[in-house]
Amino acid sequence: MAKDDAGAPTKVWEALPPELERKEVTDLRTSGAQISVRRPGVPEVRITLDRSEFVIGRQPTEVDLVLDDEWVSRRHARLWLDEKGYFRLEDLGSQNGIDFAGRPVRRLNLVDGDVFGIGRTEFTFHADMSRRGAPPASIPPPRAPSQVAEPPEPDSALIRAIEGEEESED
Repeated sequence: MAKDDAGAPTKVWEALPPELERKEVTDLRTSGAQISVRRPGVPEVRITLDRSEFVIGRQPTEVDLVLDDEWVSRRHARLWLDEKGYFRLEDLGSQNGIDFAGRPVRRLNLVDGDVFGIGRTEFTFHADMSRRGAPPASIPPPRAPSQVAEPPEPDSALIRAIEGEEESED
C-alpha cells in the first residue's frame, strides 16, 4: 500500500443519499446527539448537543462546556456534524490533544458509544447512527470449519532412491 493510501477504509458515495442533502441534517441541534461527562469527584452528567457546533475548553466566554482543568486549553476541541452526516471531534490546537483508546488524536469521526478524554474528563458520545435509506449491513454466514488434509504417504521408491544416494556418498 502506498504511503498516501494509508488510513481507514472509507466508502465514497457516487451521490449523497437524499436525507443527507438536507441542510438540517448538518446541525447538531436536530441530531439528538449527547455526551456523558465524567469528572473525578463530580457526578456524571449527560448533555444534549444543542448548538450547530459544540466547543469544549477552559475559557467560559468562548466555549459551550467549561472544564476547570489545567490540562485543558481555553478552546480545546469542537464537536459538529459535517455535511455528509458524520459526527466530528477536532482538537483546536491544544497542547494536550484528545485521548482516544489510550492515544492522543487531533481529529476523529465519532460513533455511538465512543469514549474520549480531554484533560482529566472522560466523555462518552451518544447518537442515533441510523442512516435512513441505507441498506442494513449484512453479516456474511459463518464459514465452514477448515478441513485439514492428512499428509500423503511417502513414496517408497523415492525414499529408497534417496537412501541409496546417501549410502553411495560414503
